[in-house]
Amino acid sequence: MSRKPECHPRWEVHQLRLLPFGGSELVARKPRKAARPARGGCDASCRLVEGELARFIGHWAGIPSAVLVADEVTRISREVFAELTRLGLLVPGGTARAVGCEACDQDHAEWVETVSGPDGDERFFIPCPQEGRVEVARSRVQQWQVDFAPLARAIKESLMAFGSMEPVHPGRLWRLGRASLAGRSRELWMARQVSAGRGPEPGSLIPRTGDPLVFLLGWPPEESILALGDEAVFNVSRVVHVRGAGFHVDRRAIERRMRSLRAGEEAAQTQLLCCCG
Repeated sequence: MSRKPECHPRWEVHQLRLLPFGGSELVARKPRKAARPARGGCDASCRLVEGELARFIGHWAGIPSAVLVADEVTRISREVFAELTRLGLLVPGGTARAVGCEACDQDHAEWVETVSGPDGDERFFIPCPQEGRVEVARSRVQQWQVDFAPLARAIKESLMAFGSMEPVHPGRLWRLGRASLAGRSRELWMARQVSAGRGPEPGSLIPRTGDPLVFLLGWPPEESILALGDEAVFNVSRVVHVRGAGFHVDRRAIERRMRSLRAGEEAAQTQLLCCCG
């Protein structure tokens, strides 16, 4: 004969409230609020994609002609490629003028011939010494352009700069407008510093008037950027991150560094006055 489990009484704890003229009474305790469910964070695969995006931006920021050919695109994982196109960092460019032949066992590249059909669709062909005229898939001639404008736009919008964004030097320098940061109105810029780039350095095109604040892609800064002063130059990779649906600009870190540098300058000036005053 099975024995029923014993039912233990459920003990409840009540609070006692003292009455004004003596005595006390039981006070019903309010039920505890249910704990909020933990917010879903970024899992390992998400962090891996974010890390790959950061490395992609850092690598291509320093290359003068930021254009990817088909072979370079195939080395990017499908998840990272999808995020790059969603963020607008990677956009379709032109078509390659020459590609390697995959129809034979010889290692050779040939000029691409583009043929437009009656329906307007383009087809691509190359001559092969062994196989003759060979058609090439569009994906093999499609090039992709790295566009840094979405990054500049994210800085402008996150720091609430007013005025229109203007590409002063296409692909190298953007004027973002004016914003109030750490109690000062500053003219915001984003510059891309490249190695062996053609044309003037971006720093030489930034007016010294208007308290410029420059967010720099490519580090360390060159002389034309350093001339603006330490407080005026920020490394984009330190204050802008790819998170979730888009870019996250760390405004607090920007203002904290600006106040810290300003306090150091004021302390140095005070010390100089005490010594020489």
